[in-house]
Amino acid sequence: MELEKVTAEIRPRSEWEAIDLGISLTRAHFGMIFKGWFATVIPACLLIYLVCWNAMGWGAFLIWWLKPIWERVALHPLSRKLFGESPT
Repeated sequence: MELEKVTAEIRPRSEWEAIDLGISLTRAHFGMIFKGWFATVIPACLLIYLVCWNAMGWGAFLIWWLKPIWERVALHPLSRKLFGESPT
């Protein structure tokens, strides 16, 4: 990643400015984020629910527990786009 290619101004931000930047990045790259989401997270959640069919509470708990992994699916392409790269 090259700092010269960054697409946003690098500076300290307040919490609300950081949220606004994240929302605008998500809106700009909505299709790319949800393609990755639907290709990975949805099948994984369905598989977890199929395995935990008799104990749906455990399935919901497992999906919630794996939430940090699900967030990386969206954050990876956004971080690449912020630095001007095209994620694969």
